[in-house]
Formats: sequence, C-alpha cells, structure tokens
Amino acid sequence: MAVALTAAVGYDEAVLPVNGNIPGPWVVPFNAMLDSEVVTVITGGLTFWEVLRGQLNTQQQGHASGAILFPFSQSPSFADSAAYVAATLPREQIPETATVVCTSTHIGMQAIWLSAGMVVANISICTSAGAAGTPLNFAIGLYDILGNCCCSSADQTTTPMAAQTLYKYAMVTPYTVANSGIYYVAIGSVATTVPTLKGIARTDGTLAGTAPSLNGVSSTTYASGALPATVVPVAAGVTTKSWWAAVS
Repeated sequence: MAVALTAAVGYDEAVLPVNGNIPGPWVVPFNAMLDSEVVTVITGGLTFWEVLRGQLNTQQQGHASGAILFPFSQSPSFADSAAYVAATLPREQIPETATVVCTSTHIGMQAIWLSAGMVVANISICTSAGAAGTPLNFAIGLYDILGNCCCSSADQTTTPMAAQTLYKYAMVTPYTVANSGIYYVAIGSVATTVPTLKGIARTDGTLAGTAPSLNGVSSTTYASGALPATVVPVAAGVTTKSWWAAVS
C-alpha cells in the first residue's frame, strides 16, 4: 500500500501526517522521495512520520494532501545496539579478518552513513590479530565527503593497543551531523607496526571501488596531535577490505 500525506504540509514541517505505518522491509532511518524533495524518515507510526527535510541537496517545499512518499534509499547506518548510533558495517557480518587500515604516518579512511542530527561524541574500533608495535602517535576522527575534519580525538601518543581488543575514543569536541550522507571515519597512526582491525574481505573489490569511494588511504600524512583540519579525499579505486568502526 502506498503511504500518502493525509493533509497538506508546509516547507518546514518536520512531522508529516500519513495514512500508514512504515512498510517493510524499511527501517529508520531511510530516505524517501516526496514530490521532488528528499526527506529522511527518522521515526514513524500509523498516522505520522517524523522527517528531516530537504535532504541530498533537494529544496524544501510545500506538499499537497495525497502526495505519496516513495522510499528509495535505506541508510546503511546499522545501529545494531543501544551502544552505537551508526556503524560502518553490521557486526554480525564481520569474520576474523585482519584489515590493515594504513601504514605509519598515513591516514586510513572508511565510509559511514550518518543522518542529520546524530551526535558523534565517541568512535569505537576493534583490533584484530595485530597489536600496535611501538606506538608513537594515534588519533581517530570523522571527515565529511569533501575532506573537512568534523571531529577528532586527542593524540593517544604511546598508549598501547593490544590485539583482539575493543577501543572507544572520545572526540575533543562532539560533532552534530549537519546533513545526512556519507562521512569517513579516519585513523592516523605513527608506529613501527600499525594495528590491524576487525573488518571484512571481498573477493572482488571493483564494485566497491566505484565512486564515491568506500575506503582507502588519503595522500595527506599524519605526524602527531589531532587529525589535520583537511585531507585529500580518498579517490575511487578497487578495494577489497572494509573495516568496522562505530559512533556513539
């Protein structure tokens, strides 16, 4: 059954009156087309859907009663427990894969979908078989798709990183997501051996490497301190491994 507006709405109304619940298999958050405007549905019930207006660079506008909401993009945010608001990968899909994020002094980046309004106060990762060897500097943070730093942890300097361990890092300044879309969790590490992380390997990385890039290593280097204010965005290219990170 199509879900439609039961009354006209203005350009700035965040609660839409509708004639039905969210249809399966859709779960919030997800994107829907309403006339020519994209909205992100964040909660829903039998008579209303709460949304974020004007998403994906579309224009907020008024809509007449009877306008239909067409779900078209499930947000891969994977909030798979109360501990996280979003993650790069669902935990149940991750085998014991030792993913090398980057080499020393470089910045590894992994895509994550975040919805507007989410607050990123912490970022969690989990090491795999490889511990950090003689760590000197380490920072983790979040970048937007253009390479602008949204938030970063403090430099962890020589703090040890053991194998097979879950780590949670506080951001110096929490970031409230301004626009729904792709962001990148980023790690900068200086060590004789960078740690390996829990991730997933693909047999064919060609599709995963189409634009926008899902992961890779930025050409911007990392030496110490918090992550740099800007980085060169990761270019699309064949990739065969992704790594798990979650925000809370």
